[in-house]
Amino acid sequence: MVDSGLGEGKNIVAPFVFNILIVSDHRILRQGLRMVLERPADFHVVDDVDCRSALARTSELRPTIVLLDLKLPQVDLGLSLLADIRQLQLQTRVITLTPSGANSSLLLRAIRAGAAGYVPDVTSDIRMVEEAIRKVAHGHLYLSNTALVTLLSTISNNDLSDTLNGQSDASGLSPREHEVLALVAKGFTNRQISTQLVISESTARSHVHNILEKLHLKNRVQVAAFALKRPVTLAKNRVGPAAHLSSSVQAGS
Repeated sequence: MVDSGLGEGKNIVAPFVFNILIVSDHRILRQGLRMVLERPADFHVVDDVDCRSALARTSELRPTIVLLDLKLPQVDLGLSLLADIRQLQLQTRVITLTPSGANSSLLLRAIRAGAAGYVPDVTSDIRMVEEAIRKVAHGHLYLSNTALVTLLSTISNNDLSDTLNGQSDASGLSPREHEVLALVAKGFTNRQISTQLVISESTARSHVHNILEKLHLKNRVQVAAFALKRPVTLAKNRVGPAAHLSSSVQAGS
């Protein structure tokens, strides 16, 4: 229960509250983010710290989300911190905040280091940060639309081979799974897939799971990469894989 501030004994039931730790070596950015992110009822900023204090505070506070500013003087230090936080094996998930125009190399390095969210140019749209926090806190992988397009359009053949293990073949998918594959590639969530195809959400989830299994893929980002490199597969369903990329991609089925 949380005191509503309306008088003694007048309490309200709190919604799910996401505890947030802000990490940046730029004090003004930390304070600005804290001021804005303390407004939503479902957010609680537990602290804002510099990079040197971040690992200890993450271990101590065990926040739901760490917002990690990769505009640090040394980007490698931020990526190293990201990996160290992952090594703590907490339930904490990390969203990286990156400068506008960051290249695909930084995006790939952040994802490989364990980032669950990637938000460029945080100062341009705080709503994107709020959306990323809620998506990632609920187990999704969040990429801004710009980041996702950049990632998919610059994947090299070698990266694609590593991603798909050289084993993925859509020929074993059923007609319905081809339809679901096309929608996953567009960024649809299980709920959106169920609405589009007039099936239950649990059935949509089952189809996504089967697709991942059959294609030897790990998550929806890999599905989108697969679809981008194989437009013929999706042409049967008249759905383009990159026509309407969603601003968020779930990390699993």
